[in-house]
Amino acid sequence: MLNWLRKPRTWAWLAGLFVLLVVGVAGLTGVLLRQQLAPLQATPVQLENGARLSVQELHGGWFSTRAILRLDWPLDAGRQLVLRVANDIGHGPFPADRLAQFDLRPALLTDRLRLLDLQEHHSEQQQALPAEFSGNLRLSYLGHLQTDLQGATPRLPLGVWQLAVSDLQLAVDASLDSLDLQLTTQQFELQQGGAPLLRLTGVEQQVQLDGDATTAALALQLSAGELALWGQPVGQLSQQLTAEGVSLAAVAQAFAGQTQAWATALPPASHVQGTLLALSNADGRSGMQLDKAVGPQPLTVKANLSRTMFLGALEDNAALRGQGQTIARQQAMQFYGFVSQPLLQTGLFASSADGLRAELELDERGLRSTLPTTFLSQNH
Repeated sequence: MLNWLRKPRTWAWLAGLFVLLVVGVAGLTGVLLRQQLAPLQATPVQLENGARLSVQELHGGWFSTRAILRLDWPLDAGRQLVLRVANDIGHGPFPADRLAQFDLRPALLTDRLRLLDLQEHHSEQQQALPAEFSGNLRLSYLGHLQTDLQGATPRLPLGVWQLAVSDLQLAVDASLDSLDLQLTTQQFELQQGGAPLLRLTGVEQQVQLDGDATTAALALQLSAGELALWGQPVGQLSQQLTAEGVSLAAVAQAFAGQTQAWATALPPASHVQGTLLALSNADGRSGMQLDKAVGPQPLTVKANLSRTMFLGALEDNAALRGQGQTIARQQAMQFYGFVSQPLLQTGLFASSADGLRAELELDERGLRSTLPTTFLSQNH
């Protein structure tokens, strides 16, 4: 046997068989892929939100497939977005586009995505919207997915709002039991009628998930250089939360109204700690803290709305300052009352000169406040 392997002719035969195997697998992968995509040319897939996904063009080769996907996204009764994306898909086990880059890692398929056009359809009128989108995707035979996407749009209509995003970068590394998502964007702005409503700059979001739907470990991190409302800076946004031994499937059931699911969602071995969301500036800090120690204990929630932070941010608003300092103060106080009164009426918050505070417990018995039911008087 060893003598047979030492013969150059043997290695030549083995190399030839390997090449034939690779070529055959590439062709078979392409045939199977096109069999899955071809029906979408005649019958689009109807998504839950009313959107339709279809294949507009499909061209097959032995080593690659080119597919143009079209997504029709309804905005309201008379308007919809139409998005067309070109996909250049390389077939495994060694996609040709990756071999050209000397990438010898086996893959089931690779995909180079590129936005062809984005349009807004209103009745019979069509308007092209400026946008950029491109990316790379790699799927291994073991279900390991790696995605790197880039995009930007100065105005994306979403019903009565418009979304503006610049320099968006999204990287996803996912497998059957883990997810690592990293998102960065230079600026994210929500507009209404063309005027800025909410703006985030310097956003960095990271999500790490290990485990399955029944037992998972989750880590969330978020930082934003600045949050602005109506074009005026309010403060810095952040998030730092970790959870272990949590059942994500039971959490979804609990939020759907099955209160008893919290017992399964947060079993005794689970642990939760961190800030779900926090907003801070020079005047104060508002946010929501989640904690659950290991053991048969409920999830404790501490939330606060800092009165000085809230009023300071509003009083610094240029539109209010233009009316004079006294009127600006009155308008800020009225708006604070507008926000705080509905929260107080839930019976979950207490009020003081420092602002609103909630201390809650959550488990299979439901949500309850640990604060006194008689609230402190609010001094203005």
